[in-house]
Amino acid sequence: MPAYGARLARRPKRSVCHVRLKHGDLPDSLFDSKQLAAGVNVELEHTDDKSLAKQIAKSHLVESGDYYKYLPKFEKQLRTNWLVRHAKQKLALKPPWKLKIY
Repeated sequence: MPAYGARLARRPKRSVCHVRLKHGDLPDSLFDSKQLAAGVNVELEHTDDKSLAKQIAKSHLVESGDYYKYLPKFEKQLRTNWLVRHAKQKLALKPPWKLKIY
């Protein structure tokens, strides 16, 4: 078993923003207002709590400041890859984004 210091050295480094975000004290002024608003709207698809949606959006924006600008492009690529993969397999499945889960 490696020494405690060796295990600690292998841990990923976290910035001050990551630590502050974890504890919920990053002000909205640090983020692009359009990106933050777009992020909250996107994350409200997953939760009814606006403050939680904002925290999730801030988390994504800390990782990449233009996360929500490129999200539609990423989603389109995922759909295309899914359709191509399943067309090759000739499966008659509904794509996961059209499934209703209750």
